[in-house]
Amino acid sequence: MNAEITVVIPTYNKAAYISQTIESVLKQTYQDFEIVIVDDCSQDDTELVVQEYLSDRIRYFKHLRNWGPGATFNDGIEKANTEYVTLIASDDILLPNHLEQVMLQFKKDDLVETVFPKLKVIDENGNDLNEVIEQPFFDKYKMLNHLFYAGNDIPSPGVSFKKSLFKKTAAYNRNLIMMHDYDLNVRCLIHGKIAVVDEPTVYYRRFSNPIINLSGKTKWLDMCLSIESKFVLDNYLSLGYDDMKKIFPHLEACNRKEIKFRFLIDACKNKQVRLSSWAFERLVSCLENNKDFLILMN
Repeated sequence: MNAEITVVIPTYNKAAYISQTIESVLKQTYQDFEIVIVDDCSQDDTELVVQEYLSDRIRYFKHLRNWGPGATFNDGIEKANTEYVTLIASDDILLPNHLEQVMLQFKKDDLVETVFPKLKVIDENGNDLNEVIEQPFFDKYKMLNHLFYAGNDIPSPGVSFKKSLFKKTAAYNRNLIMMHDYDLNVRCLIHGKIAVVDEPTVYYRRFSNPIINLSGKTKWLDMCLSIESKFVLDNYLSLGYDDMKKIFPHLEACNRKEIKFRFLIDACKNKQVRLSSWAFERLVSCLENNKDFLILMN
C-alpha cells in the first residue's frame, strides 16, 4: 500500500501494553499510514500479541539478539516506506488526532523536518495523572540553550521526522543507552527546522517502579548518564560562530577565534558537575591543540 507516514513502534517485553499502542494507531483520524513494529528480542508474548494485527499495513520484525534502543529505533526508520515517520514506544498511546496534527505541521512548512508533540501523562493502569509535558520554548535557539543547562526537556514519545533530515545528521546514536533521544533532539535543533504540535496528542505512560522507567539510582545508570552526557554536550562544539552567539547571548562580544574557549571556560565554572567536568576535559584538549590561546587571551 502507498502510505504517507509510518508509525514506528520499537518494543521490548511489552506484551501487556502493545495492543493498546497498536489500537491507538488504528483509530487515528488520519488513516494514510503504515505501522512498522521492531521487536528487540522480547522474551515475553509480544510476538503472539502482534501476530493478531499483521496485515498489508502492519509489518513486524524481530531481532535475534538485543540491539538496544537507539539501534532499534534506527531499524524501524530504515524499514519505513515513507518520507515521514513518527515514533511511539510500545507502552505509550497516540491520541486519535496525533497523525493529523503532525502532518498538518509538515504540510504547513516544507522546511520543517522534525515535529515535537505535547504529552499527557498516565500511569501503568492508564489513569490520567493530570500532567502535561511540553517544550519549554518554541524558539530553537532558546531551546538549545535550555537543553544545555537543564538537560533533556523535550518530549520524545510521538516525535516525528522527515527522513531527509538524516542526510544532514545521523539518526539515533546506537551506542547510547540512556540519552539517545536527548542527543538526537539536540542535533535536530542544530541541523534542521522544527515545529511543535499545539495540543497534547500522546499519552505517555509513567511507571511507579522507577527501574521500569530506567530512572533508578544505580551505579550502572549513573555511569551511563555521566559518560553519555559528554557525547551529547559535544554537539555544542560543532556549532558555527553565529549560531553559538544566538544560543548563548553572553558570548556576543567574543570573536570567532576565542568564542569556543570562552564557552568552555564559562561551563567549567558551572555548579553542575555534568557541565563542569565535561568542559574541563574539552578545555584541556583544546589547549593542547591551540598552544597560542593563552597569548591570545592576554
